[in-house]
Amino acid sequence: MKREGVPGFNIESLTFFETLPNELFDFVIPEGSKIVPALAERNSKLQDPNSGMLLGDMTEEQASKEITRRYWQAIIEGNWQTVAILRPTSTAEQWQNKYSCSNFEEIVEIKEPYQEYGVSIVPCKIRFEGNVTRTISASVLFRTIDGRQSCVIVNTWRRDWD
Repeated sequence: MKREGVPGFNIESLTFFETLPNELFDFVIPEGSKIVPALAERNSKLQDPNSGMLLGDMTEEQASKEITRRYWQAIIEGNWQTVAILRPTSTAEQWQNKYSCSNFEEIVEIKEPYQEYGVSIVPCKIRFEGNVTRTISASVLFRTIDGRQSCVIVNTWRRDWD
């Protein structure tokens, strides 16, 4: 990965496949803990039946690519309401404030999705003003609400390598 220089850590021993007791992973919420509502609110938005995109006859792979294409195209066109429907974790106004100065110009390529951590990851090449191209990945969550399969964009992140 073209890394150079002295590493910032030293490893003296490494143990693989160590048997750990099951109770190590038992978690009990400490008494007096405070539940932070923002995370619960965000997760409830991801389950809103009025958000996202219906799968219809598409496979999950096809739907991952299609919702990602619609999402980036809506950003390019400044269609903030569509952005908020496809990625319901924020409002149209919040997405506009975040992305309106980013100078997205064109979807260059939507790569094949892959599964990681229970979501579909869809890497995309996006061209910005000044002919700058970046790879930005989108996480797509699939859900079944009221017997209908749909998906939403959960988050995106930029990669500076390929």
